Order: sequence, then C-alpha cells, then structure tokens
Amino acid sequence: MANKRGTAKDEDLEMNDAEKMVIASTYADKLQVLSSSDFASKAKVRQRELAFKELAEKVNAVGRGNWSVLQIKAKLNEMKTKAAEIISEKKIEMRLRGDNSPPVYGNVSPTKKMMVVALKDSHLVHGIPGGIDSNDPATFAPVHSKELPVHAKGLPVHAKELPITQDHEKMNESVEDEPEVAARGPLRKKRRVGADGREWYTSPIGQDMQEQRTQLAEAEMALLKEQCALAQEELTLAKEQHALAQDQKTLAKWQVEEAKLKIYLLTRNLNPYEIDEAGNLKLPVE
Repeated sequence: MANKRGTAKDEDLEMNDAEKMVIASTYADKLQVLSSSDFASKAKVRQRELAFKELAEKVNAVGRGNWSVLQIKAKLNEMKTKAAEIISEKKIEMRLRGDNSPPVYGNVSPTKKMMVVALKDSHLVHGIPGGIDSNDPATFAPVHSKELPVHAKGLPVHAKELPITQDHEKMNESVEDEPEVAARGPLRKKRRVGADGREWYTSPIGQDMQEQRTQLAEAEMALLKEQCALAQEELTLAKEQHALAQDQKTLAKWQVEEAKLKIYLLTRNLNPYEIDEAGNLKLPVE
C-alpha cells in the first residue's frame, strides 16, 4: 500500500506533539550518532541509519504510524532549523542586554525547548570557537569570546549601534595602527659539508693518492714505449724475412737454370769434364 501522506514539511499539522517530542528527546540522547556526517566511516554511517530506523519505529509507535525514515529526517532538519533560529534570537537579546543571564524560553513549546537544549552546545548553532558570528553581521562579534569589554553604559563595545561602513573603517584603522614587523635579516648561506678540495690535495692522503696516480701514469707510458719498440722490432724482422725470401727465390731460379743446362749438355753426349767446362754456358734459346 502506497504512502499518501507526502513529506513531513507538507504534512506538518498531521504530526502531533507526542511524535515531535519523541524526535526531540531521541535527538538529544543520540546527538553524536544522528548528527554524524555522510563522509564518516562506514561503521558510523551504518550506526546512524540504524538509529534513524529505530527513531521512525518509536515515532510510529506513539502516533498513527506510517512515517518513513526519509520523512523523519526531513522533520528533524526542520526542527533543528527552528531551534537554531530561537537560539540566535536569544543570543542577540543577551548581547543587547549586556549581561550573561540565562535566556528565558517562556513562549516556546516543550518540543522546541528540548531541541534548544540539545543544540545549545553544538557548533552547528554557535559556530566554531574564534569564528565570526553570522547572526550579528553589523558588529562582526567573535564567537565564544572569553572576555567582552563593557562600555560605560553597560553595553559591549562591539555591540554599539554603528553603521557597517563606520565599523569597517574602525577595523581598518585598527589594522593600520598595528606595529610593523621587523624585517628579517639576510638569509644565512648553507655551510658546505666536507673539507675544501684544496685542503684535500695538501693532506697526506691526497698527496699519497696523487703520487700513486703519477706512478701509474709513468708505468702506462713505459708500457706504451715498450709496445712501440716491440712493434719496431717486429717490423724489422718482417723486412729481414722478406729479404730472405727474395734471396731464396733468386737461389731457386739459379738452381732451375743450372738443372736445365745440365739436362741440355747431357743430351749432347758430353763427358763430365766437358760438362764442367760448359758450366758457364747459358741455355740456348730455341
């Protein structure tokens, strides 16, 4: 069966005082739970939703029933808004009186008085300590001020009825009269970590390392000279081997010519003596 009652704001006359009192008393008892933010942890959000569900069951038990959780939330927000307006009015009255006497809620219903009691210490109404009171924009009075300077007639200085422009001019003058802050001196340079390089070169460790580097460089130069001399010797040996190969080639040619000459003389039926005599002869060209 569909709910035909609409929202709590539209059906304000249908919610009786008993139902409103249940909402106010439950909110006063479970203020921290029912006022938790949507950005809180999942456990707190779940606890808040369960508390609203129990609140809806309590309201439906004392009334005619059929109030949803969404309608209960809307009604609670409306009641908190009205209670905040009452608290703001009482704060302005106290400021104008210039005393700290407790406010009197003579013409306020018990339900609204319960909500006022629940919200009297809440930052939702009083704001953050040290902030600006939005309920009195003409004076810009700080919230939760510990000591209020009192005028000769009994009114606080910040509660005098001054136009906003004059009050702003007064604030600007107070800012201009503030003493100037002394200029900061020049920034100190950061100290270098470690010793200077020139001091390291003159230290025993630096000198020893430089000597070792010099010895290493000299050894490398000597090695390069030896390698160069070895290369020169290899080149000379290669030249000698080339010359020896040329001599061997010439000797081989001479031996071939001699063998050809002997073969030629043998073919002419010469005796060994004649062959020796003809040793200086050249092989004729055919």
